[in-house]
Amino acid sequence: MAINPDEGIPSTTIFDLPVEDVLVTYIGKYLCWQDLLNFAKCSRECREIASMLFAKIEKISWSAKIDLQRTPQHQQLEILSDLMNYLSNYAKNLKTIEIDWDTRSCPADISFAELKEITLKGLQSISMNCKNLENLIIPYVDVDDDFLVKFKENNNQLRNLDISTSNRISESILEEFFRNQPHLIKIYLDLLDIHPTTLLAIADICHDIKSLWIPKKAWINIMSQATEMPDEERRYEIQYF
Repeated sequence: MAINPDEGIPSTTIFDLPVEDVLVTYIGKYLCWQDLLNFAKCSRECREIASMLFAKIEKISWSAKIDLQRTPQHQQLEILSDLMNYLSNYAKNLKTIEIDWDTRSCPADISFAELKEITLKGLQSISMNCKNLENLIIPYVDVDDDFLVKFKENNNQLRNLDISTSNRISESILEEFFRNQPHLIKIYLDLLDIHPTTLLAIADICHDIKSLWIPKKAWINIMSQATEMPDEERRYEIQYF
């Protein structure tokens, strides 16, 4: 308890509040991740409290066109790296990740390569430690086979998936990934070489699917390949979608 120098009597500080009962349970839910990162830098005690607060987080949102423009460039790498580290190590209850790497409206002088590398490595680590993820909304992140393989080994609770513009995923890995995600409801893809067997995997496993988005060119490609499939499989595919 701190001493008020003017009055010579004890004064209460934030550290005198019950950490678990008040700070974590009540105050923490009103703080965004930016607040928590700044708070963690104040002292060792603040860092410990921030870790507890990150453990309660269920949703994280980060947008290139918003967060990069309001942050000085020399701090961007540090902030994104710190965020990924805290999420990987403490956010065990994380259910929703929304990371949008659409950089079309970002300043032209920003170097994105290292920032994107930190994002992808961070997501891989998060997928191995946060086993209750339900919503993975990461358009423009451009995930690869390695990410999907590691993700499916640790998580099969996804309900919403957006990996739009990810063009580094092989067909066999994509099909295997969907066969491990039976709870999917909405899927957003932007792959131009999707094979009908991937759609059949979704139809076989994801019985609650309500929305599947792929480009028109992909549908044309799928239908052209479907004409070469056995009649029974072709009818099943077209009826389902």
